[in-house]
Amino acid sequence: MNNKIQFPSSHKRLRKTSVREELRLLKSNLEQLRFRDSLTGLHNRISFCNILENNKNRDIGIIICDVNGLKNINDSLGIQKGDSILVDVANILKNAFNESIVLARIGGDEFGVAILESSGKETLELSQLVFNIIKKYNADVGHEKAISISVGYSSTKAIGERNIERLFREAENSLYRRKLHLSQSARSAGILATKKILEARDSNTEVHANRSSKLMIQLGIKLGLSASQIADLCLLGQFHDIGKVAIPDRILLKEGPLDQEEREEMKRHSEIGYNIALSTPDLAPIAPFILKHHEWWNGKGYPTGLQGKAIPLECRILAVVDAYDAMTNDRPYRKAMSHEQAKAELLRFAGIQFDPLVVDLFLSCFTESKKVDYIEYYI
Repeated sequence: MNNKIQFPSSHKRLRKTSVREELRLLKSNLEQLRFRDSLTGLHNRISFCNILENNKNRDIGIIICDVNGLKNINDSLGIQKGDSILVDVANILKNAFNESIVLARIGGDEFGVAILESSGKETLELSQLVFNIIKKYNADVGHEKAISISVGYSSTKAIGERNIERLFREAENSLYRRKLHLSQSARSAGILATKKILEARDSNTEVHANRSSKLMIQLGIKLGLSASQIADLCLLGQFHDIGKVAIPDRILLKEGPLDQEEREEMKRHSEIGYNIALSTPDLAPIAPFILKHHEWWNGKGYPTGLQGKAIPLECRILAVVDAYDAMTNDRPYRKAMSHEQAKAELLRFAGIQFDPLVVDLFLSCFTESKKVDYIEYYI
């Protein structure tokens, strides 16, 4: 007697189909695990880099968002709390961008945003958008649930043969310099303390630095500079006068023109600032610019007498912006000039003290109706 159960032929087909479907789903899930971050559901770094590689012939922009202090949160409040913050950031990014923008978790505390077919300006604007969305989120949820992030970006024309990792490095450099600028880098405590000492001696230093940074960024964008160059401009605007911390008050705060001896003493501030920056990892990249920011286009500046395009572009930009800001704001020994008066002075010294092209582009910023509206990110 045959007691073996006999399945109808249709049932056998159903069982085979179900197994195939289960295998297909299992394979699909494995693929998901390979290319997706299991915590947030976003692309992982492998997938993110593959997408960049597959689109290297298009104009690409990337934004990197770093969750500040995640390790401390994990250590003090537990990994569950840290994971919850990462999920919140992922959801904020998902809600901020449409499906054409690639989102990924590319490290333990880092997120990547890839914008395909993006200009440098658009990438910058979107990095500001991220910053503003997090700011609004923090205002809504309150201090207890607030999230602290730093944002860096980079963009390029079609990558072609360029290494994808180089694009990452540029964005990461921008990110780390943002950390310094936003005073969230513990390594920068010493240099920031030095800057505060200078600000305490001369109350105009901070507002002058902020105004200069804004104008320099606007000019840098107009010149089409890279993300890392604009980051350098931002730091240079803030720290170019750091060497004045060693200049005596009788000179630094003198209410009137300096005599020859005092001028020579004041000139030392660029070399002092250079040495301060060189000894600080976060400021070392802009140390040469601090040294040379008083060079003149005709070679009669200081301290090295560089001439023309031998002067770094960042220094030529600062020279114009610094002079304009000084002329259009009150000083202890004179009243501020009008914009038109300052403009006339810049044009008079174009080709002498200033790079003529930089002067022209700087002045053209004031004639455009559309102003840059994302400066807050840098200041």
